[in-house]
This record gives sequence, structure tokens and C-alpha cells, in this order.
Amino acid sequence: MLLKKAYYYFYYQLYKSINSSSIFPRQFRASLYLDILFIVIGLSGLYLYGTFVDTDFKIGDGKWLIILYIGAVCIPNYFIFEHSGQWKFIITKFDKLPKRTNQIGRFIVWSVIVLIILNLVFSIYLMDQKARTNHTGPYSREYIEQQKKDLK
Repeated sequence: MLLKKAYYYFYYQLYKSINSSSIFPRQFRASLYLDILFIVIGLSGLYLYGTFVDTDFKIGDGKWLIILYIGAVCIPNYFIFEHSGQWKFIITKFDKLPKRTNQIGRFIVWSVIVLIILNLVFSIYLMDQKARTNHTGPYSREYIEQQKKDLK
């Protein structure tokens, strides 16, 4: 129950931080941003998996799994927030919290968002460092030679 409440609060803070000048409604954009954050977490996991667990893994190898993951993130969020106007009840509920509580909550939510983005950047960095060390990907001899041929 606590995890569900935290998830709703995360949505609430995203909703409140969005300005209203767009063709898409605020509730849709808040849900979309939440979807994107979960996709970023999944990408970070794939990069870390490719770096530490399966060194021969390439992101494109699991393209169907990635599509299923995106669907598994987006479809439930639609039914949680958009379907039957559930987002209205969530916003109303959290609007009743004291201003100080929402300020602290906003700080926590945005700290988590920054950590998620930094985790993605760090996982990409680790994968790049591994490719440099192992001379794979864009650092392989074959790739570099092909690039030189293409420039001539």
C-alpha cells in the first residue's frame, strides 16, 4: 500500500510541475513522463546487464523484450491514471497535504528523477569503458578500418 501511495505521489508531483501550455493535457504528460522514467530505468538495467553479466549482449538482441517492457510500463499506467479519470482523485487527494509536506515531497521526487538519469548516464559510461578496454563496438579494429575506408 505504501508503494502504491508513493507511486501516486510521484505522479502527483510530475503533474504539478508541468505547465499547462501544450496540446496534450497535463495528466497525459505526467503519465508519459512516468513511463519515460521507467523506460530509462529499464535501459540502465540493460546496459548494466551487458556490462557485468552477459558481455556479448547487445541492446538490439532483445528488441522484442524491450517492446514488451515498454508495453508493460505504458498500458498499466493508462489504466492506473487515465482510465475513468482516476488522476482527478489522485490530484485532489494530494492537494490536501500541507504545503511543507509537498515541498519536501517535491524535493525527494526530483532527487529520485536526477538519480535515475545519472544512473543511465553512468551505466552508458561503464559500457563505453568496457568497450574501450575490450576493443569492441566502435573501438574494434574492424569498425575503425571501415570508418577509414568510408572517409576515402
